[in-house]
Amino acid sequence: MKPTIQKLNNGLRLLNTYMPRMSSATMAIWVDQGSKNEDDSKLGISHFFEHIVFKGGKKYTSAQAVSEALDSIGAQFNAETNKEYTTYYAKSRADNLSIVADVLSDMVLTPKLDEKEIEMEKGVIIEEMKMYEDLPRIKSWEIFESLVYGNKAHGRSIIGEKDTVSSVTKTDFEQFMKSNYHTGRMLISIAGGVDDSTALSIAEKYFGEVNNSGSDLPKFDQMIGEKFLSVVQKPIEQSHVVVGFLGENSDSEHLYAEELVATIVGGGMSSRAFSEIREKRGLAYTVRTNTDRLVETGSVGTYMGVDPKNTLESVKVLLSMYGQVSSGEKPITESELGKAKEYLKGHLALSLEDTAEVETYFAHDLLLLNKLETPQEEMAKYDKVTIDEVRSAAKRMFERRVYASVISPLKSIESQMETLLSGYSY
Repeated sequence: MKPTIQKLNNGLRLLNTYMPRMSSATMAIWVDQGSKNEDDSKLGISHFFEHIVFKGGKKYTSAQAVSEALDSIGAQFNAETNKEYTTYYAKSRADNLSIVADVLSDMVLTPKLDEKEIEMEKGVIIEEMKMYEDLPRIKSWEIFESLVYGNKAHGRSIIGEKDTVSSVTKTDFEQFMKSNYHTGRMLISIAGGVDDSTALSIAEKYFGEVNNSGSDLPKFDQMIGEKFLSVVQKPIEQSHVVVGFLGENSDSEHLYAEELVATIVGGGMSSRAFSEIREKRGLAYTVRTNTDRLVETGSVGTYMGVDPKNTLESVKVLLSMYGQVSSGEKPITESELGKAKEYLKGHLALSLEDTAEVETYFAHDLLLLNKLETPQEEMAKYDKVTIDEVRSAAKRMFERRVYASVISPLKSIESQMETLLSGYSY
């Protein structure tokens, strides 16, 4: 599976992964614009713009018209705003890709930007903010990342804040489009049963008028948060805890070793954290280690959903496990490394059985890192990681400053958590 890169006459890149045995195809518009690039006064505008384009464009003039056009061909469609990018995508039968391109290009490139719709959508987004506040499992991760990355760029909320979202105007959106939605910051990506010639013809027809001038991306240094603990008291049934560290960025030479460490620590039901915290001690229901990889930085955190009375004990056990791995008291073994390699390679292979996942796999790295790596090449990199490299990666990560976010019904846990974290050597 090897994609091709072509350029439209206006310079816009087209990435096509031809999968001749597939009857479906996924098309996506990627924009190198996310929340990390926003001005403080316009925080959340990238996500807001993603919402507002679904209200219709020049041809499909309403949200109903957009939905009907894509529903009429049985397409699956959505969009996502991230810290680093925004993507709009639809998956359909390969034969209907022209219809998908027509709808996506119309709503993204010529959005209606109706002022009444903008005002109405502000209320929708504010309700979305409230929804996330009521989802502590998700909110605990957002707080953790704000601790690790600090309160600028990478550490800020993707959805924005109530006052910044409320202040956005049609003029703001027009300037936002002009600055960011141009050939230098955009990518058209297709994966599925569409050959390169057909893909280029469709892309040229519907995206050949994309503006080829605008602003460049700002540059960032890796930021490190000053605060290491956040405890939020809420009347809920569980404590939601994330404990972790600053990690490698998405283009680091140590990335694959650190991913293997994260898998060994908490990547599955046989991982160290799951086995120790849930299976042996019964302290938590959910235990999972996740990584966040960004161009300039990254993080590794372990989430636990625990009975409130087990909150401190669970964190204590987790910190002890980190320390034992780092110190070499209980070093990572060859057996664990081999299992982690197969775990990651297996998950990668399974994820690429869908055209939407294939499209995302290649487009993400081309847009943000300007590189293309096949799944086979990625698997080979995991295979090359040695036990010494993994142990060094674990020591390097676990000897950094530890961060923790806690959302819990407990009223008097902050000082005890602070004592636990302060006692962790890094």
